[in-house]
Amino acid sequence: MKKPKTKNSIKLELPFKDILRALLKDRGISQREFSRLVSVPSSTVDSWFAGSVPTDLHAIKRAAQLLGVSVSFLIYGENDEIQKPL
Repeated sequence: MKKPKTKNSIKLELPFKDILRALLKDRGISQREFSRLVSVPSSTVDSWFAGSVPTDLHAIKRAAQLLGVSVSFLIYGENDEIQKPL
């Protein structure tokens, strides 16, 4: 029998495309400019915005550095802060 989901067990995650879109908007960077700055074809960025999962880890790392976030945050929306043990 499945355990019912509680408020604490639901993890809200945004898809990569939504995180990327929000970060670009927040920083005032267009898709075209982002494509140039990260050195990936505009067709690749278009596919990311269409929902494709990025496969070029070097490009994702460059994107995260450009946007001032961690790779983990860019892909999963997760905060990378190290948690102190209890």
